[in-house]
Amino acid sequence: MRIYRNHGEWGNRIAWTNWNSRQVHGWVLPRPREGDLLHWDMESGRTAVFRFTEVEHCRDPQDMFFGTVEDVGYVDEHPEHTTVSDS
Repeated sequence: MRIYRNHGEWGNRIAWTNWNSRQVHGWVLPRPREGDLLHWDMESGRTAVFRFTEVEHCRDPQDMFFGTVEDVGYVDEHPEHTTVSDS
């Protein structure tokens, strides 16, 4: 499992395609897989945790993906989702 954070840099970015349906897209390497987590800084000051449930990898460019995530909660409620494992 990998943990990704919201990014805004060129070539290293994850963004919302549709907030209500929890769809994201991005350009990062390595690309996320189903089960990986996304940490997102919210306007409230808390960090939300989302789990990738679907990921579609693009061939060109090779770092692009589209994904769907589900709400898990907040980092302060789920400390087990703050460390990365290699599985």
